[in-house]
Amino acid sequence: MESYKSLPFATYDLAVYLPGGALLTLIGRYVLDEVFGFHVGGLDALVGDDAVGLAIKAITWLSVSYLLGHLGAFISTYTVERVVHRFLGYPSDNWLEREKLVNGGQANEKEIQKTLLSKTLSVGRKDFGISASLSLIFLLPLPPFVVAFLIFKPVGFYSAKLPEAIYSDLRQRFKLLGVSVEVQRGTRWDKIVEHYVSNNCAGGYVRMYNYLVIYGALRLLAFVMTLLLWVIIISDFKQIFEIGYDFHLGKTIAFFGLSGATFMSMMAFAKFNRRYFEESIMAFLLTPFVPIAPAAEPPRRR
Repeated sequence: MESYKSLPFATYDLAVYLPGGALLTLIGRYVLDEVFGFHVGGLDALVGDDAVGLAIKAITWLSVSYLLGHLGAFISTYTVERVVHRFLGYPSDNWLEREKLVNGGQANEKEIQKTLLSKTLSVGRKDFGISASLSLIFLLPLPPFVVAFLIFKPVGFYSAKLPEAIYSDLRQRFKLLGVSVEVQRGTRWDKIVEHYVSNNCAGGYVRMYNYLVIYGALRLLAFVMTLLLWVIIISDFKQIFEIGYDFHLGKTIAFFGLSGATFMSMMAFAKFNRRYFEESIMAFLLTPFVPIAPAAEPPRRR
């Protein structure tokens, strides 16, 4: 049985947590200095500029960035990811819904995509609770692009990326695992597939891990850019109350450009999140089956 061995300091740490945390550190420093007027002194007075002082500052910067990256990634799962899944649905749920439509005789691909999007939006509106509402409030700087999303409906997101004939193959293979979970909506059966692949198909898991890093970085990037949008809004309101309104064309263009980039990052996150799921399905089906070992019986007393 193959096993995937990860380094103690993995790619996800270097590609997601550290750069994302570094950006959050810079944003936090800017907000404290420029928006709230709370000037934070540097470390020069404490550690100096010699080699030891530079080493201490570097370690401090890396440590703070790494921890803030973890915090930002955690919050992004409750803001960016939650809203994206409300609008577009979970990849595993969309896959099962497509199976129902195909088995029900619906053959037109465009109609299948439109049906999937309308059902996802309908379910998202019904299940919209307080936490999801707070997540949507956080993304308030993006309304023009959200409206465009609802008008133009990117149904291509729901196009078939895997052969439809593998629906039955997946269910048969999943039954061989002998677990009590069934392949149906709400059971998170896809997590069992992911764990199976990670423990039995090192090559497949490496490909999955690449998609995991990409969509994790895009999710955190969308969160960081949304924070920047809020910084611009708060600083503008602060300026209005202090010296009055002063229109800046460059700042307006930058705001809407950043808003559009944030929206595109969210859509890219959704795409690679789906690719991660699809890769796990293909690896699960094409990996030689390894049965789950039964629990060992306790030794009998003689």
